[in-house]
Amino acid sequence: MQIDSVPMMNHEKIIAITLPALLACVHLTAQGQTIPIVALGTPYAKVRVALQKEGWTPVHQTPDPHETHSRELRKRGWTEVQICAGTGRAPCIFVWQNRQGKLLEVVTTGDEPHFGAFR
Repeated sequence: MQIDSVPMMNHEKIIAITLPALLACVHLTAQGQTIPIVALGTPYAKVRVALQKEGWTPVHQTPDPHETHSRELRKRGWTEVQICAGTGRAPCIFVWQNRQGKLLEVVTTGDEPHFGAFR
């Protein structure tokens, strides 16, 4: 039977029955893995709070003794900073991990880090 031949009422019933089940499955598979929605340019301090609320934890990185920008960020307790470029837009990479061990990098820009991307 083609879907075009099914009366509209049946489509609505199918959606009403399957949509809640699908949403429940998405929620279960996303627990601890949800990446928060963050606006471009959000200060990194706010991104940290959002990640922690979703169950992500910062991954301590070994500091590069020659890299001065990340040293300043570590003084704030941001030991998850992996590296920062000292020129241009001053991008930095911060490393996070969820409960299942999945890694997430947060890319920021600016001397005062602001969110640029997740990868």
